[in-house]
Amino acid sequence: MHPFNFDDAVYVYVLYLNNGHYYTGITNDLCKRLKNHNSGLSKYTQFYRPVHLIYCEIWPNRILAAKHERYIKNKGAKQYLSSKGLYILP
Repeated sequence: MHPFNFDDAVYVYVLYLNNGHYYTGITNDLCKRLKNHNSGLSKYTQFYRPVHLIYCEIWPNRILAAKHERYIKNKGAKQYLSSKGLYILP
């Protein structure tokens, strides 16, 4: 087993939008990505600001992160978070 290399790490994250919906995405720079979402630079979320980070996971590479992002999107972010026993916003 290889040690976890944070330089290659990719985050899978879930945002709560001001319209009550959820947005799931991946990034290797979570702080920068959140700033982009809240400044209107992200096309999908630009009309639903402010956005709130409600969940994130760290993955060792983009391939695994993208597979997990797709899993969450297919299941639905609200259902996925609920299945983990996490508090879900209305």
